[in-house]
Amino acid sequence: MNVLNFRFLYLIVFFAIVFYSVHCRQSPERLVNKAENALKDQNSARALIFFQKAFEASLPSDYFPTDRNEEYDDMVLSESREYLLLSENNKGRYHSKFTVVNLKEKDYWEKKLAGYIIYSAISPNGKYSIFLLEYEEKKCTISIWDIQARQDLPFNAEAMCQHKPGISDDGKLIFLENDTIKSFNVATLEKSIETKMDTSQSTFEKFPASAWFQFSPDNNLFYTYGYAGEYRLYWLYNQKSKLITKSGATGRIYFRYNNNHPGIITGGADTHRITFFLKDEYNEELKNLKVSYWRDASFINDQFYYYIEEGRLGMSLDGQDKTLDFWAQKIYLGMDKEAYIISPLKHLLVYRGKELPIQAREIFQRGWDIQ
Repeated sequence: MNVLNFRFLYLIVFFAIVFYSVHCRQSPERLVNKAENALKDQNSARALIFFQKAFEASLPSDYFPTDRNEEYDDMVLSESREYLLLSENNKGRYHSKFTVVNLKEKDYWEKKLAGYIIYSAISPNGKYSIFLLEYEEKKCTISIWDIQARQDLPFNAEAMCQHKPGISDDGKLIFLENDTIKSFNVATLEKSIETKMDTSQSTFEKFPASAWFQFSPDNNLFYTYGYAGEYRLYWLYNQKSKLITKSGATGRIYFRYNNNHPGIITGGADTHRITFFLKDEYNEELKNLKVSYWRDASFINDQFYYYIEEGRLGMSLDGQDKTLDFWAQKIYLGMDKEAYIISPLKHLLVYRGKELPIQAREIFQRGWDIQ
């Protein structure tokens, strides 16, 4: 085949792909019709999926920061609100891929990993990321990446699959190994022992306990330890753990934008609240915000934040709550107060506060009404 014929064949394939992507993607109207047929068959679950697909198909391309057809299982945002880390595990057994979105530069890049991503984290300034990878059943390791250099860093060690490690701005990896909190310095490649984990609480003997390590924007290390409904929040400082509260309902620690006060959801069923703690020894409650049935939340400050309740996006501004026409599974707020959302269809969307197209609002309402 000569060069001209090869180029001609390449152009045919290229334009065929473009034609398919533009003309063969299902229209919102066609998807709504499929939803209506599913309702006639009394299959509301299938109808809901078609309504969700129709909703996303009705949105302009600027609602999708990456490829609108790409699927993601999880995401995490740096505390600087500059780097968004997305992960997906649909690339084969014990294979995965992660995507880094630079929200400031408006670009993104991807890398494949050998292993199933159980958990991912990013340092507060977005310099480093870590992945807890399952490479065999119940066997895990930790992968460290320099996000800004786009390269992986050497770290060869087994890890406990149920514990979530953390990493600091200066490349200090923190993880739990045999009830001992250990660290690894990516610059010196040295391991060290931080402190012994307190596992003496009898309440933790009922279920396997797990640890979750997180660094605040000012590089202080906090962690939770326990199980669902029985988490304790600690501050690790000078190789000593200080108990902040023992009434955590979940293991996740929350921070607000440009704020170093740790927050955690506390209380029992129907009385959940998120409580932030002052920096002065972290022994004074700063703020209590009603949680209700939150699935997820992301904060700018106490007066402005987004949350997910019963699968729907909500916003709180100056004490007034408002539900929005978005299905959502996970959410983070960017530096310009835009909301990054993982939808039930596993797609990444961005909501910048403007009103949705009329067609999208109508489709959402029809889908929401059958839930």
